[in-house]
Amino acid sequence: MRLQAAKLVGLSEVPAIFVEADDAECLQLCLLENMHRKDLSDFEVASLLKRFKDLGYSSGKIAKLVSKTQTWVAHHLRMLELEKLSNVSRDTLKKLTERHARAILAQPEEVRATLMEEIGKAVAERGEPPSVREIERKARELLKKPRHPEKEEGFEGLDEAIEEAEKIVGEAEKIEEPSEMVELKTLEDVERFFDEVLMAQAAGGGNI
Repeated sequence: MRLQAAKLVGLSEVPAIFVEADDAECLQLCLLENMHRKDLSDFEVASLLKRFKDLGYSSGKIAKLVSKTQTWVAHHLRMLELEKLSNVSRDTLKKLTERHARAILAQPEEVRATLMEEIGKAVAERGEPPSVREIERKARELLKKPRHPEKEEGFEGLDEAIEEAEKIVGEAEKIEEPSEMVELKTLEDVERFFDEVLMAQAAGGGNI
């Protein structure tokens, strides 16, 4: 690339250092050179670190090569987990810092994908991701959302089932007050009670 650039500007000579290296060493030199580019995003740095890992380098050895701590290497490598959370574009991932990644991955798994979707929307609308504080605040909001069990799977039709059971009981002959109360808490309880009522009607010729 530098040789091509030199030719474009009309240079006839360029300073160069020749190094004998095998394929693995060439890749290492190339990666190290790219690591020192100032325009790399944290996510791009993480991708380069992953290539070192793929070559069999330990986190400790990588840290020495790039003159960073093992913690720094570990935090950047964790950024790659963001790719698995949602379908956000690589351009969006490049706009995130390692601190953004830590804020997202520190949250419970059930809200991480939603956070990434919200970040993708923010980048699309204003060209930059939310701040770390905004992400943490959004996570708290998501975790505080009330649950509605009556809307969850397994509870659909609960009201209708209870109403139907009450209708059958109301049409049956009046009996003495039962010695034991029956609690109907779930749809399964209602269906079981419903079946028992129908069986009792069938056995008694239509009466409970």
